[in-house]
Amino acid sequence: MATERILGHHGLMTDPVLAEIMGALEMPPEGLKQWFSHLEDFCRKHGGDRTYSDLLKLIAECQQECKTTHEP
Repeated sequence: MATERILGHHGLMTDPVLAEIMGALEMPPEGLKQWFSHLEDFCRKHGGDRTYSDLLKLIAECQQECKTTHEP
């Protein structure tokens, strides 16, 4: 599924839909980063790309979105 990308903070690409969804989680930026890190660790320990390929791609997008929207 292709998502529309727009120019975000500091000239980085951002996904407006993903940013909106992550905002709806109402978690502080550090909490989101830690949560996605834990999810990634779990996936890697329990089958990795072979089992969780799509989820790992989504987690990577979310981690990038955290960097794009929450880092100076």
